[in-house]
Amino acid sequence: MKLFTTFPASLQPSIDLVQRCVVVARQADGYGLTVTGDHPVYVHTVKLDGAAYRAGVRQGDKIIKVNGMPVTASNHLEVVRMISGGSVKPSDEIKLTSYREILLVYISFSFYISFLKGLRESSMEGTQLERALQRIESLQNQLRNIESLSLVILKFEIFYYLFWLQFDSHGPFSNFKELLNRPAHLATFINYLLENANPSSLFFYLITNAYQNSSGTSKELRKWAYEIFSTFLIPNAPLWWDSIEQSLVQNIDKVFVLTATTQGAESDMEPLLRIFLSARQKSLEDIAEHLANFRQKRKIGLGSLFDANQLARISKGDSAMEMRVGEAILIRSLETLLSSVNYDLDNCDSRSLALISSLATVIKVVLNMRSNTNEKILDRCPTFVTRDKSAMFKMKMSTKRSVQIKGHHFILTHINLTVYCYQCREAIWGVNAQAFFCQNCDVVVHKQCTSSLVDYCYPAAQKKAGMSKSKQRSTSGGKYENRMDKKGNVKSVSSDSGIGADFEKPVSRSHSMRTRVVETEVPSLESILGWEVVRHLKPKEKKRQEVINELFHTERTHVRNLKILFKVFYKPMLMQKVVPPDIVKLFFANIDEVLEIHSEMNKKMRLTIEAWRKDNILSGLFGEIGPLMESLFDGENGQKLMQTTSVFCQHQQHALDILRQRSKKEKDDQLGRFLAEAESNPLCRKLQLKDMLPVEMQRLVKYPLLLETIAKYTIEPSEEQTRLLNSVNSAKRILSAVNTAKRNAENLRRLDELQKRLIIPAYDRELMNADLSSLNLTNYKLVHDGSLTWRFSRGKMVELHAVLLEGVLLLLTKAGDGQKLLLKIQEPSKDSRWFPVLPLLSLIIKEKANDKRAFFIVNNIERGAQIYELVASTATERKTWFKLIADQIDFAKQNDQVQLLTHPRLVNANEIIVEQPTVLEHARPILTASERLKRTDQIILRALLEKRAILTEFLPGVDKGDLKSLEELTEKLTGLAVGELKQKDGRELAVSAIVHGNRLLDAINQADKTDSDLPSVPCYKLTVIAAPLMNHLKAMLQIIEEQHNEIVSLKQQLNQYKDLAENGPGYRTMSEETLTESNPNVEKISSSVIDTEMERRKKLLNKRQRNAALSISSDTMQHIRPASK
Repeated sequence: MKLFTTFPASLQPSIDLVQRCVVVARQADGYGLTVTGDHPVYVHTVKLDGAAYRAGVRQGDKIIKVNGMPVTASNHLEVVRMISGGSVKPSDEIKLTSYREILLVYISFSFYISFLKGLRESSMEGTQLERALQRIESLQNQLRNIESLSLVILKFEIFYYLFWLQFDSHGPFSNFKELLNRPAHLATFINYLLENANPSSLFFYLITNAYQNSSGTSKELRKWAYEIFSTFLIPNAPLWWDSIEQSLVQNIDKVFVLTATTQGAESDMEPLLRIFLSARQKSLEDIAEHLANFRQKRKIGLGSLFDANQLARISKGDSAMEMRVGEAILIRSLETLLSSVNYDLDNCDSRSLALISSLATVIKVVLNMRSNTNEKILDRCPTFVTRDKSAMFKMKMSTKRSVQIKGHHFILTHINLTVYCYQCREAIWGVNAQAFFCQNCDVVVHKQCTSSLVDYCYPAAQKKAGMSKSKQRSTSGGKYENRMDKKGNVKSVSSDSGIGADFEKPVSRSHSMRTRVVETEVPSLESILGWEVVRHLKPKEKKRQEVINELFHTERTHVRNLKILFKVFYKPMLMQKVVPPDIVKLFFANIDEVLEIHSEMNKKMRLTIEAWRKDNILSGLFGEIGPLMESLFDGENGQKLMQTTSVFCQHQQHALDILRQRSKKEKDDQLGRFLAEAESNPLCRKLQLKDMLPVEMQRLVKYPLLLETIAKYTIEPSEEQTRLLNSVNSAKRILSAVNTAKRNAENLRRLDELQKRLIIPAYDRELMNADLSSLNLTNYKLVHDGSLTWRFSRGKMVELHAVLLEGVLLLLTKAGDGQKLLLKIQEPSKDSRWFPVLPLLSLIIKEKANDKRAFFIVNNIERGAQIYELVASTATERKTWFKLIADQIDFAKQNDQVQLLTHPRLVNANEIIVEQPTVLEHARPILTASERLKRTDQIILRALLEKRAILTEFLPGVDKGDLKSLEELTEKLTGLAVGELKQKDGRELAVSAIVHGNRLLDAINQADKTDSDLPSVPCYKLTVIAAPLMNHLKAMLQIIEEQHNEIVSLKQQLNQYKDLAENGPGYRTMSEETLTESNPNVEKISSSVIDTEMERRKKLLNKRQRNAALSISSDTMQHIRPASK
């Protein structure tokens, strides 16, 4: 029977159908298929390993022709009769194996013909050519033996066999539904995705398939669903893939919110089981693309790279072998993933942990592959859709279920709603117990974020002993889960108020806080609106009203707490001078400004509530709060809140440390007595100051959580939701700024502490440059610090305190008891010198393969590379150091890169806008003549002072640059006569003359006053200045003349000595003697000419020198203003 069918017909209707022809040889049990439908007819079922299955027919294929006859217009009965009537006896057909043999002969013959041509072209002789000829002759004999077959039928059957082979050679990889029933083939496909693509969609489909077929309770289904949802679908999830849409995620999140109010009701089973239907359809599209790429890889011969060769060992129908091969492939992939993280699941990255958990779930839950040999490996890994954890995993987790870090009492707990980590702001995700929850301050963090937690614990409340109204805090991990189930993302009792019970006794009217008695328990919505109004609200609107009610009520409570701090602690402590003012400032900072801001916020909220109550349309309900929240957290008000709270909270941790230290000491000091008395006030509800100080920080943490919850229950999309989301971003920005201010303050205190402990030895100070010898750590920004060990090659160990700053790494040597830190150069040998200051730009960091606690730092310097081997106390600390140093090296290199300047494009003429300059841009002040004269005098005086400073550089000796020495020299030379002045240095006389000239200028300027009629200078002042000035100038002139004469005499002597050196003494030529003796008058004439010329030059030189000396005073006199007539 020959069938024309289409493929595929059931997986994706959007894909174009492909026609193919198959030849089905009837076996003893028939064709092995059933058909259904009319016009056209489809294949209903196909027997596994039957005749139709072997021929390539698959379930859902559309039948087009039977034995060459079209059947698209026939019903299924007619098609059945045609199939039954057109059968061929087995003895008359060519078996499938014979087709394969014939094809192999043809293919081999063609190959050897091409091979023979290549040998002949390369002119190769010998055994290879002989063997090729023998093989070709053998193949020709085989082809002659099959000539008895009908040539037409043979070509027809071979053609359709090749056609079937084209579409069905991939076997189970051709159809994903069939692949699910073949464990070994599925394992090969998973191995391919792990090494070459993203397996997230396949893992999601397989795990959700197991989830839908599970038999858990509604509570277990909700827990398992959130584990899958947080791992695969939420934004930034470890195994998120691109085709996931935001609307799909929001629809799933709504199901979690709606099922949170019911405590394991049976009605939740159906929505929880159907929660992933849309996402599964998306995953099928992604899987189909990956499967097509995998088939393409196999077609080009790359299937062996993904363990596809092992599939050849599987016999048809051998399910046990199929399971063994699939298990071997998957276990080997799981071991590869575990070895990549060093079998440390607590400290590995999120994606690796998610892949390990998903693969272990596929092996253990989906495919149920769990042999004794692999049980230990699977017990190491957490798995999805698992009711009971393994014994080893439970034993491993039991020792870490409760930890204490920086005052936080963390317990390991399950999360069933979208909650964000307090430290990294990413959503909590994972299998089983995913997060640590603090019982004191309600902080939730990832397990891996506890090591990097910065903030200390801020206790949310301290319950009174024997309190009947409030429930005691549970110590189990399910406490937070139950609270989340009841109230979604919001807790019914405010965790930021700082006060958790009623008053013990009523407050008297004389008390200063009588006008602000606020109940800390959030009143129920029924008590505010009435039962009749509340019971008609939809669940989503009811939740929104409850959260708004909590936001407004907790704001009133927060203002009350700030007033308690201000009036019970701050004011009395300041007035009684219990501690120094700087300590009071450290405790309370700008609490008055913080109280003022929150009082204004509370006032706006109260006015908004009053406006809502007057609105008959709302019927007493809370209205839209988006505009109000934007006005509080955005713009100028938001900036003011950010700055004020940053100042208040930045030193709060240091203040809490001081209070803790004081509380450990004796209680008889003044501060202890004051705190004991103040804390006994009924308003404090037996809370201590250290419990009430952090209320502002807690309130800032609470704002984005409350606003985000309100936005979740608001109609979407709407302007109200947009405003609320903007307010959420603004509140988060304020919180981030406050955290940054706190971190900077803590780092500065830590650097100051390290600076006090830092010592630079004298020997090392000489070897370092000036910058390092006076190193000030407070000028840098601290990233991390801690203890490390420096290991040298010869086994020498040096205990260090490493300090990682922005741009530099310091290796400080511990001395004595470890309190002193030495910035010391290490010299393990005479030829090596290791500096403790390492600039990050020249560093390269590497892990040490055989030691989990050690790492290398390579310092590239001019003398060559130096390798530092540093050892941490634990593997976790080594990972922390390695990550921080590597990040800072990358950051330093990015900042050091050359910034490329990009020029803007040329603009068109119509884009140019010409603006006339404003008058103010060119305006100049209008000054009176007297004011301009005064400013000019000031400029001249500054120039004279600068000139005097320059003149001091000409002084001889060690007094250069000293103005005082210049004045002393001038006074000393004032009373000397000309003869005595000639004995002095010429430079001193010139400088003294200039000083006198300046004095003359000062005297004239002081006498020139604008309010007098005839400005003049007294004669006695001019006489006192001019007389020594003329003496100095005369002495200078005489000194210059004498120096000139000496210079002329020296020149003449030099010429005579030069003549003697060249001609010798008394040597004269005959012509010279004759000329001299015969012309005596010529010598007389030349002598007189020389004397006249010398006299003329002397007078000219004296005149020039006199002018040069007098120009010293004339240069200054030219600035003197002429006297007005």
